[in-house]
Amino acid sequence: MAPLLFAWGIHRDDDESKEKALQLLGELPAESNSIISKWQSLGLDIKSACDSQAFLELYKEHCLRKACLQCAIGMEIIKAE
Repeated sequence: MAPLLFAWGIHRDDDESKEKALQLLGELPAESNSIISKWQSLGLDIKSACDSQAFLELYKEHCLRKACLQCAIGMEIIKAE
């Protein structure tokens, strides 16, 4: 529901619809899957669906592409090692 509402807001240039979609994601619990579990094992507090969607996007755009140097979290992990 939230992704469709957000897409509708983009299509209609309707900030209220986009804001409602983000609010809905903020109220839903975070997803539970292996990718989110990996982020959580790093000590990150992922509470809402909004959080989990953000970390799934980071994983897709940076981790899968091995673009750690373009990611603030990746850089912190590299520094810690």
